[in-house]
Amino acid sequence: MIIEFLGSKVRAAVLICLVKASRFSLPVNPRSIARVYGVNLSETYRFLRRLVDFGFALKNDHGYVLSSRGLKIFEPILGLLPNPDPWRSRELEFIRRFLPDTMYYVSQPMLQSWFGLTPTLLVVDKRLRGRINLPSGFINLGSRRRPGSGNRVFVVYSSLRGREYKYSWDSYLTHATIEQSYADLISYMPTWEDFLPDVLLKSSLFDMDKLLEKTTLEGRRRIATAIAYYSTLSGWRPLLKMNLYSLVSEDLVDRLVAITPYLVDSSIIESRRI
Repeated sequence: MIIEFLGSKVRAAVLICLVKASRFSLPVNPRSIARVYGVNLSETYRFLRRLVDFGFALKNDHGYVLSSRGLKIFEPILGLLPNPDPWRSRELEFIRRFLPDTMYYVSQPMLQSWFGLTPTLLVVDKRLRGRINLPSGFINLGSRRRPGSGNRVFVVYSSLRGREYKYSWDSYLTHATIEQSYADLISYMPTWEDFLPDVLLKSSLFDMDKLLEKTTLEGRRRIATAIAYYSTLSGWRPLLKMNLYSLVSEDLVDRLVAITPYLVDSSIIESRRI
């Protein structure tokens, strides 16, 4: 709807991004818009220059931001964004309508070998820290407050440099790639071990070296220990460029015992008295 109304995907991408970022007085970079939204870079520059020429946008050393006149004119276009998943409207609609799409992404399990309700991990550009009021249902993992049963979105503030994510024109949300998603889930989520069966049992679907590269140091320790544990159970040996043996931690093994039934057949568990 919004692309049809504005006449092109480039215009839609630029205006959606500018409106959201300008609410926080944060400039956006044309290259970020083109990369995240998947639109042509030269056309993005061209449309931004036209907005500046007409007084709708301002350019500074860090990028572009809407003028007060431009924000007043274009802010209503966010009302054209559809809601593809109304069953989770409260949480996802907040993300969809308020957060600049080049300054966040969502990480979710995609392979579903793991157990439990599907959580959402929201990784937010650290420039937005202190600028947004998280609604109920969100929990900042950097705070001292413990997650409750009603928390459906977990939030991490971080630099987004080097992370891989793309805007989806189907969900109107920015999503991490599969490797980035699982790297984040294993690095940051309180129940990180729940996501390891996805990675271990369907490793052929991942670029495992990229996955390891995207994790935090603690995330690499968790994956290294899981690989060593699973190798002991099954004999599986992944081909990796990264040497993980020095990262294996016995302190993490107790967290892996709970997922053993998801990794090997029950007969193996009984024969080895696991």
